[in-house]
Amino acid sequence: MKISYSDWWDDIVATLRSNASIFTAIAGAFVFLPSLVAGLFSTPIEPLAQGASSAEALQRLLDNYADNWVSQVALLLLGTLGQLVLFIVLLDPRRPRVGEAFRSALPLFVPFLGVGILVALMFGVGAALFVVPALYLVGRIQLSGAALVAERVNPIEAVRRSFALTKGQGWRIFFFVFLVFLVASVVQRAVDGTVGALVGLFAGAVPRLSPAGLLLPAIDALFASVFFVLGATMWVTLYRRLVRSMT
Repeated sequence: MKISYSDWWDDIVATLRSNASIFTAIAGAFVFLPSLVAGLFSTPIEPLAQGASSAEALQRLLDNYADNWVSQVALLLLGTLGQLVLFIVLLDPRRPRVGEAFRSALPLFVPFLGVGILVALMFGVGAALFVVPALYLVGRIQLSGAALVAERVNPIEAVRRSFALTKGQGWRIFFFVFLVFLVASVVQRAVDGTVGALVGLFAGAVPRLSPAGLLLPAIDALFASVFFVLGATMWVTLYRRLVRSMT
């Protein structure tokens, strides 16, 4: 059975609406606040000189990651734990509260992190071979985390389960995810650009810890939270739909 985009989207919207307060609490604790703190205190990327080459731009980006690797790792680990808590809230038939889901997440954190690393390695291999295999893998292995949480399997078995559930659906899943995040990214860029221009126009150079200086990092943290919740909801709803279709 082919995935219906409209039915999948309706399921995503319904899940977001019915769990809005829970999602706000989880995203706020694990994504928004850490991202805001990191945005305020991390070393910013120095602007490039006009006419700088792409190699110089890449080196500047790598240098910035080297300067901020501690905060980046912390954000990754907190985001992974937050996603695990959200998955447990949505997939555990007991429908635990956030505190109970957090306690349940602790013994699952290492396997869940392991499946994330395994998925990232597979993407890396796909990208090294060619871009197309990496794109195709988006539609095949992103249900691994949901499978691990719902079925309590090991990381390798979770990846196998994801492949089994998405058989024949890889490209349809990829294009849906691509369109959703493309629209969200365009909105983010438009908001960032508009707010940044207004801050520069009316406030000029502002201290990072002033109200105006807080605005852009807060918007970036807000969009990071939106992407976090949207992505997790997307994979959980797809997992549930595909499991139902196979029973």
